[in-house]
Amino acid sequence: MNVSRAFQLLALVILCDAVVALSVWMKSWDMITKVIPAIFLFFIFLTLPALLKPLKNSSSSLVRTLRHLILPVWAAAILVFVLSFAERLVWVNAQSYPAWLAKVVYTDQSLDNPEVLMNIQDEQCSGIKGFRAIEMKNNGLFMRCDESLLPGSWWKGVYLLKHRPAHNPA
Repeated sequence: MNVSRAFQLLALVILCDAVVALSVWMKSWDMITKVIPAIFLFFIFLTLPALLKPLKNSSSSLVRTLRHLILPVWAAAILVFVLSFAERLVWVNAQSYPAWLAKVVYTDQSLDNPEVLMNIQDEQCSGIKGFRAIEMKNNGLFMRCDESLLPGSWWKGVYLLKHRPAHNPA
């Protein structure tokens, strides 16, 4: 085992120990049951190209084909992660949010009433765990079902809330 690989494994062990210590401190098994597997999967994910490199000169065509199938999927996953991170940066830092990234929700009730907003949020975000957020941006009122730092929290729902004016027949 080379020195850089040893340092990578040491960093992984230290990170897992920190998660266990934090779990004990918080008195919660969730940290251990969710974060440690995520750390291992993330570690494998980052080292996947290096793990597949010895298969490049394999005599088996099946192994070479699998390698050629896995690497594009890996690249696509990296792209999704980067785009999710960029979306999160826009959500947190921008004065406005791209309306095409949000689903529009119309309501007949006033959006100035916090109780109405909570009812809409409960209706749209039912069954989704995580922090919820309602943000006023320059281009409208947006609601997010999962405000966590995880990439892909956008997929759980971002909504543009709009008031549907009463229809007055002439």
